[in-house]
Amino acid sequence: MTLFVPKWHRLTVLPTRRSHRRPRRRAPAASDTGRAAQHLRAVRLSLWRQRYLLGAVWVIALAWWVVAALAPPPTGTPAIVVTNVIQPGDRIQPADMTLEPIPARLRPADALSAQAAVGERTARIALQPGTVLTEAALTSGEFASQLPTGFVALPIVLQTEARTVTEVGQWVELYGTTPSGATLVAERALVLSVTTTDETELFSATGQPAFSAVVAIPSKRATVLLDALARAPLRAVLSARTGVETE
Repeated sequence: MTLFVPKWHRLTVLPTRRSHRRPRRRAPAASDTGRAAQHLRAVRLSLWRQRYLLGAVWVIALAWWVVAALAPPPTGTPAIVVTNVIQPGDRIQPADMTLEPIPARLRPADALSAQAAVGERTARIALQPGTVLTEAALTSGEFASQLPTGFVALPIVLQTEARTVTEVGQWVELYGTTPSGATLVAERALVLSVTTTDETELFSATGQPAFSAVVAIPSKRATVLLDALARAPLRAVLSARTGVETE
């Protein structure tokens, strides 16, 4: 026989207060405490043994700080230093340079010391920030007004045979000598000036008769031309293309 118990007579077992308590943390064993104390004693002993070394390091650091604080400001002769990347043919802007003191042993002999000396001249080679600006890195001031946009003036050395076609105002093609033969280094070069003296001694290693000139070429060809010029004098022929054109 089954005994029926109504719902309202059923007992509900509620959790006691003790069931909600968090379990107590186990106290660290005596062995754990002993190991921690032993490790701390080892660290203290190590620091005590190295006290002289640590003291020396502290004294050196303090001496360095005192010297740095009492050192006089850097001295030197003021020179123009490049502050931005400048590509060949770029006109030097006031924001591209600053005046800083440069020690004598680091200052080039032809370093520029006034922004007025730069004027509207353009860069002959690529210049990186921190470079001391020199006369050799800029185009000659007398040719600045004659340069077409995007062109740079470069002094070059030519083989004597090129003298007949190299006249001021003439457009020429310039070729360099490579192991594989003659290579075109500038398709359009405007002759700005020509010297009348023989400068064979500049290339005594090759023994080729040579003379110098200043030409204006597209700035993106400057690196190629200078690389070819480092090997031997260039050759020049009359150019079929004249004037400023887009390559």
